[in-house]
Amino acid sequence: MNFIKILLITAVMMSSLSSTANEFASEPQFREPENLNIQLPTKQKRKTSPGIKRAATATNIKANARQSINSDPTLALSHKTVRFSRLLNDSANSFQVNTPQTISSRSYSVKISANDFNKGVEIYTSAPGAIVRITPFVQKNAIQQKTIFAIEPENLMVSGDKGSLAVTDNGMELMSKSSAMSQASNQMFKMSSAFKIAKDLGAGKFVLKSNKQFNANNPFIVQVFDKNSHDILTASSNKFAYKLQDNLSVKAALKSSQRIDKLKAQLVSPAGNSYPVTFVQSQKGEFRLNKQLNLSENRKPGELWEVQLRVDAMSNQKRVIRDIRIPMDIHRQSALITGKISQLSMPGRTLIEVPVNVEASGRYVIQGIIYGTDASGNKVPALDVQTAKWLNAGNENIALSVAKNKLLSSGLSAPFQLQQLTLKDQSRMSSLERQSLKLKINFKEMGFPGRGRELK
Repeated sequence: MNFIKILLITAVMMSSLSSTANEFASEPQFREPENLNIQLPTKQKRKTSPGIKRAATATNIKANARQSINSDPTLALSHKTVRFSRLLNDSANSFQVNTPQTISSRSYSVKISANDFNKGVEIYTSAPGAIVRITPFVQKNAIQQKTIFAIEPENLMVSGDKGSLAVTDNGMELMSKSSAMSQASNQMFKMSSAFKIAKDLGAGKFVLKSNKQFNANNPFIVQVFDKNSHDILTASSNKFAYKLQDNLSVKAALKSSQRIDKLKAQLVSPAGNSYPVTFVQSQKGEFRLNKQLNLSENRKPGELWEVQLRVDAMSNQKRVIRDIRIPMDIHRQSALITGKISQLSMPGRTLIEVPVNVEASGRYVIQGIIYGTDASGNKVPALDVQTAKWLNAGNENIALSVAKNKLLSSGLSAPFQLQQLTLKDQSRMSSLERQSLKLKINFKEMGFPGRGRELK
């Protein structure tokens, strides 16, 4: 039974991490609000000639940035062209790319030292039954692993307005020691201990104090998951992938709170460098961030940036603290779709040629979503077609191959349209561009049933 409880608390705490993927790998060090005016390095823009604005955009990266892109070790990938296609259901969710993302949080974390437990660590909840987890913060450059230790539940007292309880008392549910938590969870929770504050103690300000004296400055992360609270911090970005020079747009709001006293935010690179950013409150009480990404910092393939946000508020005369992390892919524009898309009808298939202006050689993927017409005359997704191909710097083409038999098996009729087109950089693991269009597919030689006309 105890092991089942340990698994349950692990699952609960893992769900709370959906908005903070690396919350215990590195604790955000927020700067004071008065210093939140963003100061990011600015790149000089080259002048472009009229009529070639899109093509020129791909070449606006400076020489040092171009060298950084081309020297990427992941470019040692296959040069073989690979094509893939699959039928799609009515739901477009299966292939949506770079869509808006929304994350919510009922938790916050704070970094303290072992010595802080001697005098007491203050935590705040706005609803009874909050879960608390204490995890050693392991420095990346830690040399002596043997000096790392856990704060065990039997060493802690919890005090609030309605009294005090030892963490090992019966009212403190879902208690688990670090050894048991390590067996039941992944590496992230090694040497963690966790407990649920007794509902009889209510909510509000609590003090965690150790009955054992510590004489160490070992850092710890204390996370408070206010799972029953109606005070929820939500944050959303208008998309997941951004290229440099794009406008970063994030909205944030704290549901149920009556007053937000402090809001701190920063943009953090994969290397750990932080850039302060400013959220401005609207008349409706929502906070908005709009900032152009004038950044010079590179990232390794697949690494993500984060917007880290922390609020301090009051709700029903109780202090509410929430933090959240919004992951996003911020990358250089290594290629762009440019020029006119053309079609070539062949027996049994049609080729859709997509011109690409390539800034950095590498392996790229073009994905197209083709819509057909159902019995009611509605456009619905029919086919997902993709081509992966090695492209050298300069003007290149990638062809999507649309097979007749695949479209026939979809059960849909003409007219067929290419409505979505996405360009991805496999070498650097970034989504570069997505276009919405209505390109009618030429099925002149295919003899499709439907409305008795051919599309040209």
